[in-house]
Amino acid sequence: MKFRQNSLIFQLVSYYSVLSLLVLGLLATTVYVLAQNALEQSVVERLTVATSLKEYQLEDWIKNQRQDILWLAQVPEIQEQLAILYVKDQYDPERDIAYSRLRKIILDISAVKPSLQSILITTNGNMVVFSSIDKTLEGKYFPLEEPIVYFTRETAEAAAPKFYTSPQTGEAKITFATGIFNQEGQRLGAIAVNLDLKGIEELIGDRTGLGRSGETYLVGKLANRNVFISGRQAGSQKFAEGIRSFGIDAAVAGSSSFGRYQNYDGIPVVGVYRWLSQENLALLAEIEQTEAFAPARQLASTIVVIGLVLAGLLLVAVYWLSRQITRPILAMTKTVTKVAAGDLTQTVKVKRKDELGVLAKAFNSMAAQLQTAFDKLEKSNAELEIRVEERTQQLQEALKIVDTASKAKSEFLANMSHELRTPLNGILGYAQILQRSKTLTEKEQKGVGIIYQCGTHLLTLIEDILDLSKIEARKMQLNPSEIHFPSFLQSVAEICRIRAEQKGLAFIYQTEGQLPMGVCVDEKRLRQVLINLLGNAIKFTENGGVTFKIIEVIGNGSSHSQAPPGNEGNEKDSNQLPSLPGGAWERNYQFPIKKIRFQIEDTGVGMTGEQLEKIFLPFEQVGDSKKQSEGTGLGLAISQKIVSLMNSNLEVQSHPGKGSIFSFDLDLPLALNWTESSRVAQQGTIIGFEGKKRKILVVDDRWENRSILVNLLEPIGFELVEAKNGAEGLEKTFEFQPDLIITDLVMPVMDGFEMLRQLRQLPQLKDVVAIASSASVFDTDQHKSLDAGADEFLPKPLQAEKLLEMLRLHMKLTWVYEARDPLKKIVSAPAVTLSSEEILPPSADILMQLYELAKKGDLDEIVEAASQLKQSQPESIPFAQKLVELAESFQVKQIQNFIKNFVSAN
Repeated sequence: MKFRQNSLIFQLVSYYSVLSLLVLGLLATTVYVLAQNALEQSVVERLTVATSLKEYQLEDWIKNQRQDILWLAQVPEIQEQLAILYVKDQYDPERDIAYSRLRKIILDISAVKPSLQSILITTNGNMVVFSSIDKTLEGKYFPLEEPIVYFTRETAEAAAPKFYTSPQTGEAKITFATGIFNQEGQRLGAIAVNLDLKGIEELIGDRTGLGRSGETYLVGKLANRNVFISGRQAGSQKFAEGIRSFGIDAAVAGSSSFGRYQNYDGIPVVGVYRWLSQENLALLAEIEQTEAFAPARQLASTIVVIGLVLAGLLLVAVYWLSRQITRPILAMTKTVTKVAAGDLTQTVKVKRKDELGVLAKAFNSMAAQLQTAFDKLEKSNAELEIRVEERTQQLQEALKIVDTASKAKSEFLANMSHELRTPLNGILGYAQILQRSKTLTEKEQKGVGIIYQCGTHLLTLIEDILDLSKIEARKMQLNPSEIHFPSFLQSVAEICRIRAEQKGLAFIYQTEGQLPMGVCVDEKRLRQVLINLLGNAIKFTENGGVTFKIIEVIGNGSSHSQAPPGNEGNEKDSNQLPSLPGGAWERNYQFPIKKIRFQIEDTGVGMTGEQLEKIFLPFEQVGDSKKQSEGTGLGLAISQKIVSLMNSNLEVQSHPGKGSIFSFDLDLPLALNWTESSRVAQQGTIIGFEGKKRKILVVDDRWENRSILVNLLEPIGFELVEAKNGAEGLEKTFEFQPDLIITDLVMPVMDGFEMLRQLRQLPQLKDVVAIASSASVFDTDQHKSLDAGADEFLPKPLQAEKLLEMLRLHMKLTWVYEARDPLKKIVSAPAVTLSSEEILPPSADILMQLYELAKKGDLDEIVEAASQLKQSQPESIPFAQKLVELAESFQVKQIQNFIKNFVSAN
């Protein structure tokens, strides 16, 4: 069977069979569709004629009913008897005679006109004096209001019927009413007739010309459902809750058309539907599709049968021709099979001069060449195997060397990171404790802040080596968070300003454009890049200064020079979000984007074109050897990789002897809720917590690490106990019963991992919250501590805010804050010129004195004069504050322009 499927004859016959079936199927389908469309058009024409005729007949029937009711109201005999009924007392014998005569007249008329069966006659006050069907209504109030249709002779033509559901029978009804007038034209009362709809049923139910399944019916809208007014299913309990179909819904909506759809019973039909606006009814005529398209199916079936017979005859002919063609090919196939098995001595014996003969000669020649090539290949393979074995042995030895070096590198990085982070934990820890002190002066607080910032910067430098390792392994990822942008930039500027002042350089921090208040960015990595670039600029500059510019970029790379008045806070420059690799910004922040340019300019030594080509290589440094010894040569390489991760490019322009400009642009999503991320910092210093006192156990073999935690947490109100190793920690846990444990991982006697494992195995202690804290920040140690039973991992050096947030979450604390002064305004040197409406300047004499000081560049005197101006002229405080901001940023030229604007205005 497999041979037959792979044979050429089988394939030729199979292809032809499939092709024949496809053509036959396409032909039959086309004929069926065309015939179906033609039949549909014919059916629609029949149904259209039927609906038009029934619409006319329905309108004529309703018109006749209105005329009959008008006639009934004017019958003299009825009026005579009503004149007596209206005036005589109900106990008057004459009234009884008139009532009997009136009933006989009405019954005689109903016998002639069957549709006028249910008749009520009322007075002008709508009191029933006569009812032909229900005598209990007589003497009762019967208002002639909706759904009763009241008309006069003048309005009869426009009176459209309104169908409603009878409260007694639940069936559809129409009630017409008109006035009864005497010979003098005076209105005596009214007559209301509940029409018998059997006439409509007979008219609509006529199926002449509609075939076996054809049907016409009327649908009315009662309350919130559609119901049959007439038709085969009218009154059926199956559709008591209402009926729906595409045609019914379209007609009730006021549309008139035709099409194929499923009717109210789910049967596919061809239908014509109309909305009769004068009658407030939907008229539908439908024929089942099985009947309508039966001729098309019969025609398609006939074509298929004839086609299959013809295809079978042609298939026999194709099989005979295929055998004649494939016989020499089969002979060649046998030879080729033997050659493929390795017998290259075989030749094809086909004595033909056509294409098959040429193919046989070419194959024989190819077989001979293959025999020669295989001999050479066997010889080459033997030589190659020898070389591969030698090379494999060399590679294995090289891999062993690389593995050893990689392991040594990892061990060195781990030890270096741990040993350097341990003393930094003490520096940064006590800096954070001192920041919470109430006894320090403002200057001392600022100094402690600088210690903390510099220590953090030192920690960042230590991590550069680790970062390079991560970059080489392609494991570095960005972790964006919402930050307050101005204070972030100010903190970077303050760190670098100190270094610049130590070298006697001018440091200018300048912003241009309308910068956002909050952005979403990886704060740590952006700070790392900026401090590295600013540090290099300061290091390679001996004279002049360094300028740190933050510029709002408008459009395609053009910087924003000045924001128009009244447009502050307009941050809708872009709606496109950056897409960073490594999952950095795959959180899809749905906020506008600001393009911000970070630019660092210096007046240093500059670089040549050859040096520019090498500055981004790891461990490459340019400049004199003295400057090279001050760094590791990793800063620019790491910075370039980080900027690349942020979907940007670090650009540099440099001229030897003149200086350099480093810049890069970032698309930063706006963080409209950045204040939420700084909630604790804004509320003030934590001085305690609500509720009962909580106990914390600190386990660490180094006393300085324990001291930091004790001095940080005891003032807040926690009760702390210390332990030097894991074994002692377990003993203190049983004795002290702490609410939370903070433990180091690497300790003598028993390490933190083993302590956590034993802690989680004890039923009475397994639910105690445990935070692992270590100077080792490798992912393996973090995961290992969490697997051992830690609830959180806190890296060293400790961050007080992060630690306090962990305590709040796990111990469900509510902090008590100390009131603090409002946030100070961030000082910068914006390029925006404030108008005189926003700032009130001092007198012209003081302005000229300040202008002279600015021309001399005497910034100290300007600051002193501004301080005096704040005290003497409070209304000029904004003016003085602006001078102080520009002076502290060394913006001499802008101070001159600022004062000059007010001098010109005066």
